Amino acid sequence: MKSLIISLHDVAPASAEASRRWMEQFDERGLSVSMLVVPGPWRDGNLLADTPFIEWLSTTMNKSHEVVLHGWSHTIDHRDRPGVLRALAGQFVARGCQEFWGLTETEAHVRLQKGLSTLAQLGYSPSGFIAPGWMTSPAAVRAVTEIGFDYLTSHFHVRDLVLGTQHFAPVVCQRPGSWSSGAIAHATKYLAGFLRSVNLPLRVAVHPDDLHDSRLRNTILHVIDRAIADGYQSVTYERFISDSRYSHDVGPAHQLESLA
Repeated sequence: MKSLIISLHDVAPASAEASRRWMEQFDERGLSVSMLVVPGPWRDGNLLADTPFIEWLSTTMNKSHEVVLHGWSHTIDHRDRPGVLRALAGQFVARGCQEFWGLTETEAHVRLQKGLSTLAQLGYSPSGFIAPGWMTSPAAVRAVTEIGFDYLTSHFHVRDLVLGTQHFAPVVCQRPGSWSSGAIAHATKYLAGFLRSVNLPLRVAVHPDDLHDSRLRNTILHVIDRAIADGYQSVTYERFISDSRYSHDVGPAHQLESLA
């Protein structure tokens, strides 16, 4: 099976309207979506206090979607820092959102537990964790594993933390609000086309702010529609991991690699 994994990032009260409009587009196409929820005080939002957002999230969730823990505050609001080179890389890639890039194991554990506790109050128990910007320090990876998450992701891989394996699956995403947005949109189509041509899993990351740039919005929908037309099946990360474990049990899983 050729897997299409759509993730809607930064789902939170601060992005409620854009998130709602994206989910309408996906539901109209009958797609499964991994909804990456920010449980902490991102952009001055308060998840537990926003009743309309809580109701929308509950109504939107169905058996084909999943809730994924997406950091705590989604920002660097702590003292922990990586080294100079890692700090520069984090700023270039995530532009201030690399919350888990320079964390110690202790601080990562605290933030993960706060996020899980908040989501549990709403009835959600996510099996996966995806750091803002896909940037997770080695210490934070240890915390994610010790807490018992089933999977996490990077820019190039989906990691099964239970089996200790990973799938090569580069993520396709846009860069809203950047001088390079147009160029990235063109590059996205070529990358997605290449991944389809070699039958690799296709991960499409969508951010609420992508909605407001017609180039980015149209590119995302084009990539998704082409994948479906080419026989890709829309699945969540949770379903992707579950299916890969079944393949692992019944025979060789050609897309699996041992974690380094």
